[in-house]
Amino acid sequence: MKKKSPVPDNRPKEPYDETLEVRKPGGLSLSEKPDPDLEAESVPVTAEADAPPEEMTADTISETTGDGVTTPANLTEESEEADLTGESGEPEVLDEPVDIAVEMKHTDAVLPEGDGVIVESDTEPPFIFSADEPVLFYGSDELVFEKDAHDGDPDLHGLPAVRISSDSSVFEPHVRKLSWLKPRHIVLPLIAVAVVLLVIFVIYIGPKNERAASPLMIRGIAISNPEFSFTYHFVLLENGIDIWSKEGRDFLTSRPENGFSTYRDFFLDMTAKEMQTTAILYDDAIAHGFSVDASHTARAQDYLDWLSERALAMTVNTDTYIKGMFGSLVTKELILEVLSRKYFTEDYAYGAKLDELRATEDQAEEAYLSAPNQYDEISYRLLRIVFEQKEDSFIATAHLHAREIIEKIGRDQSKFEWVASEYFSGDAKEKLMKPDSTLISNVRYNDVGDPEWRVWLFDPIRKPGDCIVYEDDDGFPILICFSSRQRQLEPLRNVRIFKVFREDPESGFPGIPEVDLVTTANIILHSVTDEASFQALEKTHAEDIAAGNMTSTHAIDIHRGKLDPELDSWIFNPARKPGDKTTITTADGIAILFYVESSNDPEWYDRINSFIRINNFDEFLLEQQVLYPYKFNDEGLKNI
Repeated sequence: MKKKSPVPDNRPKEPYDETLEVRKPGGLSLSEKPDPDLEAESVPVTAEADAPPEEMTADTISETTGDGVTTPANLTEESEEADLTGESGEPEVLDEPVDIAVEMKHTDAVLPEGDGVIVESDTEPPFIFSADEPVLFYGSDELVFEKDAHDGDPDLHGLPAVRISSDSSVFEPHVRKLSWLKPRHIVLPLIAVAVVLLVIFVIYIGPKNERAASPLMIRGIAISNPEFSFTYHFVLLENGIDIWSKEGRDFLTSRPENGFSTYRDFFLDMTAKEMQTTAILYDDAIAHGFSVDASHTARAQDYLDWLSERALAMTVNTDTYIKGMFGSLVTKELILEVLSRKYFTEDYAYGAKLDELRATEDQAEEAYLSAPNQYDEISYRLLRIVFEQKEDSFIATAHLHAREIIEKIGRDQSKFEWVASEYFSGDAKEKLMKPDSTLISNVRYNDVGDPEWRVWLFDPIRKPGDCIVYEDDDGFPILICFSSRQRQLEPLRNVRIFKVFREDPESGFPGIPEVDLVTTANIILHSVTDEASFQALEKTHAEDIAAGNMTSTHAIDIHRGKLDPELDSWIFNPARKPGDKTTITTADGIAILFYVESSNDPEWYDRINSFIRINNFDEFLLEQQVLYPYKFNDEGLKNI
């Protein structure tokens, strides 16, 4: 017998989706041996040649058993018992129909054992299987017919070799399950949804995203539209620009003389630089362990409260007022966040950061020696000797008296007033009898108006008791005697001053009407509880400041003689302590003063340190600006 060639196992491994056309030989038993229980005489099934193929299900490809349940004729009890029956042994009817296209009717019959099998059918020629044994099973690699044995048989054309497992005697083809869901049922709705979303994006989301486009990048990080919009308008308000007036709008479109196309471009760049500096200082402060605290948030909240008052005065809610003032995307939460960060970085810059960059003792001494006139102050005595008569004889007499006074004091300046009083009478004599009545103290280089006097007084060779005589315009003598020179030792004072001006209708000078001046000043004074609340006055009265009715000043370098005498008297009172406040009436209004502190260092060092640490601070910012570059986005600026 010719050896059979193995063929690949072409059984479907997964559910097979194509409808199978099966040519089934009639009367072939697919079990290994005839089952005694199934050896009853089979009932032949005659197929009519002209009859159309029947649609067969798992119920129809069968023979009827005694209990009325259909079972495939060639199914052995062992092979299918576990699959088609339950635990009770009753056959199980399949729920799903099996759609099988059958090309012809056939007859199922039990085959006798033998070397060959001839299957006869009413509709097709004999189909001969040649095998060593009439046993077919899945485990075998042998063909059920000899290779090339029936190449000429048209009935075998295209029929693959089939191997059948011994434990599954019925070939049940896998078919596609029927389903109402078609691909078009999914695709068409998805297309419709996509179109709707596209329309929504174009109409609503697109313009909103365009409005929200970032106008500025700092260090590659996009600054949001609302943050930049708020900061820009905040900068404009700080610089006294009313952005809602025609004059303000015209000003922003005018051309400055600083290289920018318009003042709008100038202030946009100013805003970018301010935000760049804030970013640099914020990151540096965080890196050094500092953080925003309640005081910064409270100051920001004060500004929000002021905005709420303005909104109430205009009978609109705060959110509407904010959007109208700073931009449609600006919110209260954003203002609170931005201002808290701004105040935090300002405190850090003028506090801890400058302390970090302060001058060393060697740096301070070197700076002092390079320009002592800038850090020294002198004292000298001055006496004018004049007569009502302007004749030359009177002028000569006056010069003679001046030379005699110089000779009599003999460089002992303590005798100056007593010796000089001998040449005067009346009120002038009485005034000269008071010690140091001619002494002028704490004079700075720039305080001396006459250049010739200034050069003589601040000459490094000058010693106490040195005297010189100058002439006035009429030729009368002016006697000057040098008293002392020293470094600026008195500590500088840190004071905040809020000035309320008195309105002058005749000159057109802006301010508060006289009838309301005192009341307004007292209300402001009583609203101040600490430095933060005093700082908040700038925001609370921003419009009056912009109109010129009020001013706010923070002076950290107040020395004697810098302010009006009435202010100096209160500030340099030895009893003064931090937190003190008062009102002082001046010629042009009322000043509200808040005493912050006195420096711990002498003035000369503070001035040098201020110069050096500011230079160090500027160098620090320049270095960091390279790492924090900023770049405008024109598309984003269109919405500012």
